[in-house]
Amino acid sequence: MSLVVKSLSAMQYFFSKFSAVIVGFWALCLMFQLPGEHSFLFWRHQITLLTGALALGYMAVCMLLAVRPGFLENFFQGLDRMYVQHKRFGIGALVAVILHWLAIKSVKVVFAFEWFARPERRGQRSSIEGINWHAVGNQLGEISMYLLIALVLVSLLQVINYKRFRWLHKISGVVFIIGAIHALLLMDQTFASIPLDAMLIVFTIIGSVCALISMSGRIGRSRQQPGQVSAIQSYGDTLKVTITPKTQSSKSPKAGQFYFVKFEDGEAAHPFTLSNFIQAKNEYEFSIKALGDYTAGLVKNLSVGAAVQIEGPYGRFQAPNEERQIWMGVGIGIAPFIAWLEANYRNEREMQKLKHSQIDLYYCPGTRDQAYFLERIEFLTKAFNNIQVHVLYSAQGQRVDAALLKKELAGEQYSLSYCGPNQRLKQLSKGLKENRILPEAIYSENFNLR
Repeated sequence: MSLVVKSLSAMQYFFSKFSAVIVGFWALCLMFQLPGEHSFLFWRHQITLLTGALALGYMAVCMLLAVRPGFLENFFQGLDRMYVQHKRFGIGALVAVILHWLAIKSVKVVFAFEWFARPERRGQRSSIEGINWHAVGNQLGEISMYLLIALVLVSLLQVINYKRFRWLHKISGVVFIIGAIHALLLMDQTFASIPLDAMLIVFTIIGSVCALISMSGRIGRSRQQPGQVSAIQSYGDTLKVTITPKTQSSKSPKAGQFYFVKFEDGEAAHPFTLSNFIQAKNEYEFSIKALGDYTAGLVKNLSVGAAVQIEGPYGRFQAPNEERQIWMGVGIGIAPFIAWLEANYRNEREMQKLKHSQIDLYYCPGTRDQAYFLERIEFLTKAFNNIQVHVLYSAQGQRVDAALLKKELAGEQYSLSYCGPNQRLKQLSKGLKENRILPEAIYSENFNLR
């Protein structure tokens, strides 16, 4: 499964821009309440407000990204970028919550060492119906902090399998709601703080709605289609699975997109690139390789007639427009390139667009016996005199590297489309940079479900 990622993107600055907006609202409120003299408690309170607002804002964005709204996929140009942002904001929320907690606890350290004089107590805080809501807010805040720390660490360290992680991740909705109640109960209810309070209320509404969608299992429901496995072709450790939904979707997929596929095996939905879509028969073809326990189980046990549910399409990994192109598919990563060829082979108009480019397609299976799709690739590329196919077997030490591309390109400008292990792309990019033959653009996936 692959998605389009440009080398340089304005989206990488989204986190910084969002943070700057929150800091701006906080600074606006601060301007109207600066004290006449230096006060530790005043600045401690302001830092508490700022870190709390950042934490709630980051968590609200995480909840919004988690429900996968279509307009955000368009904005970020791909679900992979949304997952990158989701991870970034999750880490940001963790850091902000810890700083928020440290700011609150700092008063004990400061007064214990007598760095500042302890002010006189103002008496008990007011209560409503006999309940001290300030104390309740503090307790809820501490609970949400511990839950958030556990959730983020489990996600980053990947200490549990994907199925359990998906179930555990639903707790994030509960964590957000607890944190939002904490924020509302302890808002700085002064005239000067109205802009910041209004922003917190907006974060609470957006995040809470998304949390309820997540906890009720409604994420992606409008894109889901029930169906069954109508055909299976086995190629050793790889399957070509044909799925026929019960109904025709109003949204046809584009070549290179992917679906979340949920088989009736008790496991969560997993993403698979669409290898081919036959609209006349309403058939979706997926190539599945045994790369882990889950996919190995599918390759071994999946049978024709099995119930299945697909959700999609997602992704922005379509054939680029540059005149000189390098396509590189490692192992099962060849799937989206086959989808590109299949779509262009059936569509004369699209075929003419592709024929304007000079393309080298590098297919990199492990061994000759694992080159399952070579015959189909050779058949499809016969219709294109501008596509040259290269097959490199990694088991024989054959790899696409900077030296090979430098010789092949001879100084030409080009784009690189890649699907395969991220580590391989990092190594290749490093070599291209060292040899000063970086492409105009790199199209690849940056996809991690955690």
